Amino acid sequence: MAFNDSEHSVSIAQVSWHGPHSFVLTDSCPPKTGPLDVPGSSPSSQVRLEVLGAHPARAPVAFHVHVPERMRAELAIYDLAGRRVRTLLDGELAAGVGEIRWDGRGVRGETTGAGVYFARLSVAGGQRVARLVLLR
Repeated sequence: MAFNDSEHSVSIAQVSWHGPHSFVLTDSCPPKTGPLDVPGSSPSSQVRLEVLGAHPARAPVAFHVHVPERMRAELAIYDLAGRRVRTLLDGELAAGVGEIRWDGRGVRGETTGAGVYFARLSVAGGQRVARLVLLR
């Protein structure tokens, strides 16, 4: 399995279907330390979304979220094709720093596969996106 665009290249090789499933994942783009900005997103640096812990990660995955004041927010996980995998938050978010966890499951409770996913935090006036590589 492989994915390649103008900025990222991910390939999975050495798949073993006997015994425990294992593979080698190579990502040509090292993880960024901060959030990825999305064109048209809020210029305010006060709204932040970051993946906590090791990169690549195994489920569960924790996200560091910061909003400057109480506001309506949505945090959702998307796959590489842009399909919504799961909505983690859709409602009011208290001001300050918080942690939201994703157990690596889809909307129907199914285990998602290994791969590259995007977490998108949408608030009034903009959004933040964080990239994560999920291992299984």
